[in-house]
Amino acid sequence: MAIDDQEERIVLPEVWFSASEIALRGHRLYYEVGEPRSLREADGRYRHDHKGRVALEAFLALPLEAVWEQLEAVRSPVIGEPAPLDPVRDRATFPELIGFVDRFGPFGLGWNRVQRVLNPDADRLVEENWRLKLAAAGFTGDAPSPTAGTPVWRLVSPDLGRPFYPYVEQVTTYPDLPWAERVRLGDPKIYHDDLGRQGMASIGLARSDLLAAVRLADALSRRRTFELRDAIRSFPREPVFDVRGHDADSSLAIDWRSANLGMAPSDGVFRPFAVHEATVDWVRLGQMVLIEHISTKFSATSIGLGLRNDIPTFGWRIGSLIEVMYRQLLDHIREHPDFGLRTCDLCGAPILQVRREQRWHSGCSQTGRQRVSRATRKGRSSSDVVRTGGSKG
Repeated sequence: MAIDDQEERIVLPEVWFSASEIALRGHRLYYEVGEPRSLREADGRYRHDHKGRVALEAFLALPLEAVWEQLEAVRSPVIGEPAPLDPVRDRATFPELIGFVDRFGPFGLGWNRVQRVLNPDADRLVEENWRLKLAAAGFTGDAPSPTAGTPVWRLVSPDLGRPFYPYVEQVTTYPDLPWAERVRLGDPKIYHDDLGRQGMASIGLARSDLLAAVRLADALSRRRTFELRDAIRSFPREPVFDVRGHDADSSLAIDWRSANLGMAPSDGVFRPFAVHEATVDWVRLGQMVLIEHISTKFSATSIGLGLRNDIPTFGWRIGSLIEVMYRQLLDHIREHPDFGLRTCDLCGAPILQVRREQRWHSGCSQTGRQRVSRATRKGRSSSDVVRTGGSKG
């Protein structure tokens, strides 16, 4: 999370930050933010890495469990002393993580939920307390209270759907110091992401939510009842749905009643796992659960306006890289709803299939085919040995 003042936000649609410098400090990944880059390549495709993977595919392939274990090893080599900044060590220790940020940009988790605010009453109380302390010590003076940095107030809002309240807090920033020194001091105004511990931080929650959405989208492509039930049951949402009528609903509103093939519940709450499975349209329910989830992830996204071929055109203002990944998933289920996803036979990352039985990402295909060819030749050689009764000698 980072302080992200309104005037510092990306104003151009369809772009996202780059990172000119990256540093690990404790469980935080700090960035010196560079110029925003387009989300797409010149040919119109989403930006991809050397293996042909877009951000969603590459993110779900990151070995985060290994990253968390390594963070514990390098975080405090001496008890009570944080590890010094060492970009060379960081790239050697976390090549996949740093390489991902190099290619796709910072994660930006929670950046659009933090805003600079003014709190004059609290500032006045701080000054009054300072003067009271001086008076109690027998001193007089009107000088402001000393501080090593610049105190600022910020409003932190929770993710939509999380059971927390917004809160206001004061933090200290050091705008006049070099970037590396500000990282050492943990300056909260420097853009950063909290990697946290084993699935407890925002990045772990973001990955588990995205993985659940990918699994549900994959199950929807095959429309198998038992697979869909399992995907919906394990989805990060309580499986109870409001099926009361709402006359003011828009034409885009999700109507949970359409998934109920049985009698309308008397309390207006549909519980699909408490009724017979034949009275539930599992495909319809899965579609609505997935769309509701993606819509929630887009809740902080806004619309921007740009020019394309001299024509004013709407575009999305991106609030985090996670939003880009959900856009990629949404584009996939709109354009290829029946192709689903599968795991690359070479790198193990998911594939947003654009054709059936796609075994590799484009950048993995050559090596993958070579491995299959070698395995086929080895299998033929073994068969020849068996047929001839083994080699002589």
